[in-house]
Amino acid sequence: MSPTTEGFPSGADIARRFLSISPYIGHLGIRLTMIQPDVAQLSLPFTDALVTTGTVVHGGAIASLIDSAAAVAAWSGAEVSADTRGTTVGLTVNYLAAAQNEDIQATLTCCGVVAA
Repeated sequence: MSPTTEGFPSGADIARRFLSISPYIGHLGIRLTMIQPDVAQLSLPFTDALVTTGTVVHGGAIASLIDSAAAVAAWSGAEVSADTRGTTVGLTVNYLAAAQNEDIQATLTCCGVVAA
């Protein structure tokens, strides 16, 4: 560990903390199911509050799951210093089919989607 990262939590610790204290993540019900260096898996349990119409999960909730999983994957192997910051600068989602009345899982690497 370099002197600039000594005394700071790991990127994985920051990711876990973010998920546990974010009101938005809590509102959606997103859960961390796996974290390793540069890989994260999060789940979005189906609830009626996530429905856009009928039993179709709202695309914004799905995009939030993907964005959150990407952030956790990126942070999971990151070295942290006093000036470390992070934000999403771009996100494109191409929906291939509707998720209906089902839990959703996203597994991402720091370099992109492994499976969703």
